[in-house]
Amino acid sequence: MKRAILLMFLFISAIVKGQVVKGVFVDEQDSPLAGINITLQTVDKHKQISGTSTNANGAFSIVYKQSGSYLLRASCIGYQSYAMELKDLSGIVDLGRLRLVEDPVALGEVVVEAASTIQKVDCQMVFPQKQQIAASTSGYTLLSQLALPGIKINEMSQSVSTLTGTGVVQLRINGIISTKADVTALNPTEVLRVEYIENPGIRYGDEVGAVINFIVKRRNNGWVGGVNLMNALTTGFGTDLVYLKYNHKRSEFALNYSLDYKSGLAENVDETVRYRFPNNTEHSIERTGLHATSTSQLHALQLSYNLNLNDKHVFNAVLSGSLLHNPVNILNQKVEETGRNSYQAITETADKFKSPSLDLYYQAVLPHKQSLTINAVGTYTTSDYDYHYIENALNHGQELSAYGYTTKGEKYA
Repeated sequence: MKRAILLMFLFISAIVKGQVVKGVFVDEQDSPLAGINITLQTVDKHKQISGTSTNANGAFSIVYKQSGSYLLRASCIGYQSYAMELKDLSGIVDLGRLRLVEDPVALGEVVVEAASTIQKVDCQMVFPQKQQIAASTSGYTLLSQLALPGIKINEMSQSVSTLTGTGVVQLRINGIISTKADVTALNPTEVLRVEYIENPGIRYGDEVGAVINFIVKRRNNGWVGGVNLMNALTTGFGTDLVYLKYNHKRSEFALNYSLDYKSGLAENVDETVRYRFPNNTEHSIERTGLHATSTSQLHALQLSYNLNLNDKHVFNAVLSGSLLHNPVNILNQKVEETGRNSYQAITETADKFKSPSLDLYYQAVLPHKQSLTINAVGTYTTSDYDYHYIENALNHGQELSAYGYTTKGEKYA
């Protein structure tokens, strides 16, 4: 008898697990729609049986316990409500691609002052509003519009940091760690939501103070490209980016090139240092900037490929290379030091840094809310550094002292 009851229980469990309604919601251009709210209701009293939302690829699945007739409803701000009656529902039912129609008047009388936010146990889900998206030109400007708590955005340097300065802010796009060029090239109109994790934990790496993950709508087919130029002509400073993306079904190819440079910038440095010794004597060094010149170039090239199979299997490959060249860095100062005549101190440095790398990432979603992630990174780095320091007498220019050194480095990781 116990064996019969056990077999019956296993049989019923198998039926429950096997009764699923699934499908994909798309817009009128056949692009997947993420974040669509979906409910499964009874036909007579419209009592909700289950609910879910679509993922980044517009896909959803709902488990139901009993066979019968149900009402499937879908809703999203900016689209007309959707309803479908499912008669004599049983087993696994694939509804295929379901289309939502835009509702141009849905937001006509709504005034929004901030992004909609859903607080979850492990993160905040922030949904940008149309006004914020319209005022943004990149991922960095969008983050500035969202004003995430505890986060500071520098649009000039295109950097993100925590207000406390503890830990770095890790930026991701659809769960994959992204570079400065990736976030700069991000199209705000394709951002569905931003997931913000204030206390990420060790799973995201050491010294990570926060994680910001852009959930972006993927294109099925087509390409997009652009340039992002920011140059200060009078001071010789600039940050430029050229990017190109091509999508074909579930694959995405991307090419980014960026250039950060500064040329002939005058950065005079003044500093005062005082030392007090145990015998109560004081030694002071006061440095006054006379002239300084700094020239540098940072080139970065990145080629990437991404394959996404309904968010169940994700593969990402990034081949990148960077070249940092600082040919001229001169610091010229007048120095007044206790016990010495005033003198001139000149520091000259030059360095070059090259680093190609290959980053391979794979993630698989497993049953029982588990996942498998594999990330392999290979890097080769070379560096050259020259340092020269000269002290000259101010009154007659005689060289008082000088020293210098050169280092070369090579590293595999």
